[in-house]
Amino acid sequence: MEIPGWIIRPYSCDLQQVPIELQESLIDLHSDDVVKSSFPEQYYNILWCNIADQYPALCASGKVMILSFPTSYLVEEGFSTVVGLLTKKRNRLEITKHGGDLRLFLNKFSPDLKNILTGHQTQPSH
Repeated sequence: MEIPGWIIRPYSCDLQQVPIELQESLIDLHSDDVVKSSFPEQYYNILWCNIADQYPALCASGKVMILSFPTSYLVEEGFSTVVGLLTKKRNRLEITKHGGDLRLFLNKFSPDLKNILTGHQTQPSH
């Protein structure tokens, strides 16, 4: 998959390489100093997510290209996790009945154990 140069370098791209229906919006973006100061060119992935109200056509085209990589990575990670759950040791596991296990493996959440333990009241003696 090839990402067009105007998505990666929105402020310094050649306008002749941009589709005609997006050229006017990109010219407006080139002259928008507020957006340039808020989102430098190296943060192009954040730029396309935060200017959707001002430049909807540009954002729609930019997001499609940028979001395809993380989503395909997450799909592959999900398949790998299912393969790991369905190993020979766990061959009787029905993945459809244990969706909670899959969510735990795919979740990047880590609990704040220190906070949990400070709020825990020990059992008083009788």
